Formats: sequence, structure tokens, C-alpha cells
Amino acid sequence: MKDAQTARALARLERSQRELEVATDALSLARARETLRGAQWELERLLNKIFGVKQEITHINSDLGDKLRRSRERVIEHESAVPPSLPAPVIEDVEADDRVADQP
Repeated sequence: MKDAQTARALARLERSQRELEVATDALSLARARETLRGAQWELERLLNKIFGVKQEITHINSDLGDKLRRSRERVIEHESAVPPSLPAPVIEDVEADDRVADQP
């Protein structure tokens, strides 16, 4: 079953590539392009080792527990260095100052 699907998709890919080369107007070009994309999509699923998207996976061997511990220590040290309470910001009424300045 899969062999037949693969053969059909390969034939469709070749046919759409030929149609793409001999397209004379915008409609036939668009049709050939869409047929080509469909055949490529099907082949990506059927023969993913050949036509599929290539992905690389990099494995990093490290002790994540140790990194997490050090990260927590830095956060705790940072929290102890911050003062417990900061004074509230002073908000000035700029418009009130302008009204006072505009009065004779």
C-alpha cells in the first residue's frame, strides 16, 4: 500500500515539474506550482528520510540540578541585598504650578 502511494506521489511530482517547465500562462503556472507543493508535501510524509525536513538535536550533558541550585542561591542573595521597603515616590501636580504662575 505504501509503495503504491509513494510511486503515485513520485509520478505526480515528476508530472508537476514538467508542467511547471512548460507552463505558458499564469493559471497553468499556478496550477503546476500547487500540484508540485502537494506532491512534495505527500512525499515528506511518505518518505521523510529522503524528502522530510532535516532536524538536528544537540544533547548537552550537564547537571541541571546543580545549575538550578546556583540560580536559586543568586536569587536569594539578590533578595537579601534589596532594602525591605522603599519610600513612596513623590508626585508633583504640574498643572497646579502652571495655574499659580498664570495668575497676576
